[in-house]
Formats: sequence, structure tokens, C-alpha cells
Amino acid sequence: MKPVIIMMAMAVVSQLIIGCSPLRWENLPKPQTEVPVLIEEFDGLTRRAAPIIRKLVKNRPVPVTLIQVYSTRFHKLPTKEQIAISYRCGPGEPPKPYGCILIKDTVLKELSDVALTGLLAHELGHIELGHRTTPTASQLRTTEFDADDAAIARLTDAGYCGGPVMRQTFLELIKLTPGAGGGFTGERFARTLNTPCALSLP
Repeated sequence: MKPVIIMMAMAVVSQLIIGCSPLRWENLPKPQTEVPVLIEEFDGLTRRAAPIIRKLVKNRPVPVTLIQVYSTRFHKLPTKEQIAISYRCGPGEPPKPYGCILIKDTVLKELSDVALTGLLAHELGHIELGHRTTPTASQLRTTEFDADDAAIARLTDAGYCGGPVMRQTFLELIKLTPGAGGGFTGERFARTLNTPCALSLP
């Protein structure tokens, strides 16, 4: 079994053992900005993600000591409907010290730089907020909305226009993968309409 699949399975199992667990991990590492970003050198698809992530974490810290980025070119997402997932990984007991982001290969190939920046900011939002890997159905909407809000704040701190970036992200994801975004992407899009700004797009 591939290492990424093993790490995701362990994260899910650890939550099931806990039972009706809280929405977020506790006792996370101290948030930091100078976080190393690792990719698999043989996977060219993830190369464009690394500099984007470095810029996104430069001015807004995340509670991890390392960020690893993978694509589905060599690894699998838990379900075929998912386009990306972020989860805690690395050595030791939960909560793990690293943040891992796994992205569908077609998404990495076809999203514009603007939309990919929004998607990565969203996944970093999950990591920043300490969200557990598998929220319950009732928690899913809350976690997605919260990660969107964190993404807009992170984009703004990085010098981007957060609301328009996320709107572009949702529009491209709806076109590329209907049903993505938790099944309520349209509602998430509408939440960004009241976030104008005069900053730049990526």
C-alpha cells in the first residue's frame, strides 16, 4: 500500500476510534510562516503548486512543520467525487506535525493559476483551522465555509483579491468537475459576493 494511502487511512481510523470527535484537532504545533514545501520530484504536476503555497504561507502562519503536496497521478483520493483533500500527516501520534495536500491530476492540469491559488488557499484553510480529515455530514458545510473564509483571509494577506479569486476557483471547478465542493459550490460562490477588494489577482 502506498505511503499516502496509509497516512490517510490512519487519519480516518484514528478519528473512528475517537468516536464522536470534535470538529478540530487540539494541541497543534505552533503556527509558523517559513514552512518547507515538499513535492515528489518525479511528479511534474505538483511543481506549479509549490511556489503558490510558499507565497500563501509567507504572511499567514499554519500549524504544521512541513507541507507535502501530491497528485492523483501516483496516489488515490478516498472517493472519486473529491478533487482535493488536506490532512495531517507525518510521524508520531495524532495530531500529526505535517500538512499533506492531495489534488486530482486533472485539476492540476486544467485549473488556471488563479483558480489553483484559490483551491490551495482553501486546503491550507483546513490545515490552519485544524480540521479533522473526515467531518460528519452535519459538519461538512461548516468546515467548508470556514475553510473558504480562511482562504479569503490568507489570499488577502498574500496580496490577492480574496473574494474574486475564490469566485474564479468555484466557477472553474463547477465547469471542470460538476458536483465538486461538497455539493454546494453555488452556495459557497454566493458567500463571496460581498467580499470586494482592490487588490490583484495572482
